[in-house]
Amino acid sequence: MLTITGIPQLQNALDTTPREVRIGARTGIEKGLKHWQSSAKNVALMKTGRLRNGIRPDGVKGSGLDLEGTLVSNAYKGGFNYATYWHLYNTPKHITTPGTTGKHLEKSGKSEGSAIVREIEEEVNKAYARKGW
Repeated sequence: MLTITGIPQLQNALDTTPREVRIGARTGIEKGLKHWQSSAKNVALMKTGRLRNGIRPDGVKGSGLDLEGTLVSNAYKGGFNYATYWHLYNTPKHITTPGTTGKHLEKSGKSEGSAIVREIEEEVNKAYARKGW
């Protein structure tokens, strides 16, 4: 008679790994959004600081591995959102600090894209490691 040990543990690992990977992916996206937020604040227009303070993650939405993270930028004054205005009409007269831009989400997203992907990959790899893979 042949006895194989560890089959229940293997089956449990196979059953729970997708859940762990989803959690890892979600955590990675959240960390990536924080990384992106930090970078966007560094290049956002800085006249009053309102724009930089209005950059924040809008959470992770979706289910399974179909997840999406969003970073938003708002700078309201008198009911008017200057963040949208600066993004659409980014002109040199608005740039009072060298190296800043009204298109701060685009610029930082492009420059930090690979770092954001690495955050997600690291968290998914940690999830696999937790399950013994």
